[in-house]
Amino acid sequence: MSALLGHWRAYGAHHGRVASSLVPSGGTRAWRRLRASWQWRLEHVGPVFCRRCDQPVLADEPWHLGHRDDAPRAVGGEDYELMPEHAGCGMRAARRAREAKANDPAELPPSRVW
Repeated sequence: MSALLGHWRAYGAHHGRVASSLVPSGGTRAWRRLRASWQWRLEHVGPVFCRRCDQPVLADEPWHLGHRDDAPRAVGGEDYELMPEHAGCGMRAARRAREAKANDPAELPPSRVW
């Protein structure tokens, strides 16, 4: 597994990609540990405020680890910037970002091959 991860990091660096040690799907131990620490804080310390809607995120409601819009992990955002946000708020933000990118003229394919 370690050799495979090393290969991916080398491949990603060569192809201009950033290999993440934390996978949002919960597939790594580090991601699960980070999420568990936030769950503990929500249960024992109290709610934190969702960065998207400014309402409290409670321990017993669905939430995601979200990042700042101006610093997603894929382009160099840091793990310490991840914090709970309502699941619906995070999904809406992702949908808006996809729609904005799809409507950006710079991202549209040419109308024809010249």
